Amino acid sequence: MSQLSPLLSASSSSPEETICMGRRAATLFQQGKGLILLHGELGAGKTTFIKGLISELCQVEEESIISPTFTYMNLYEGKQRVIHFDLYRLSGLAAFLAQGFTDFLLEEAIVIIEWPDRITSLLPPDYYEIHMDYTGASKRTISISRRIS
Repeated sequence: MSQLSPLLSASSSSPEETICMGRRAATLFQQGKGLILLHGELGAGKTTFIKGLISELCQVEEESIISPTFTYMNLYEGKQRVIHFDLYRLSGLAAFLAQGFTDFLLEEAIVIIEWPDRITSLLPPDYYEIHMDYTGASKRTISISRRIS
């Protein structure tokens, strides 16, 4: 039976605050390996949050971090190794398998997956979840939890 443990919850009212939240959240993932599932509607600020998270984890410039919406995956090397998937445009599990992406799920790296519902059956029982929810015109709630089997 898996257990969900809340780790952090905060509100953001600007892109700058969302980036800062990503930087703060990086302290949770300093071990160099782990799976992070990122949930949120289009425009919820996932890419903005990821800019802060990856820039802190890898010690790279925020400007170098872009969403892999059309390429499905970006790899960042630096202080830590981070693999970032954006599966929004992926048709499903068969497409993920056909691209050969499963090997990346086993790497010694921090793996971030946006739109993880596309590959649910491949996900291990232990992972972090980040939920980003609209709470107003420019406000977001960001919650981070860990699922442990």
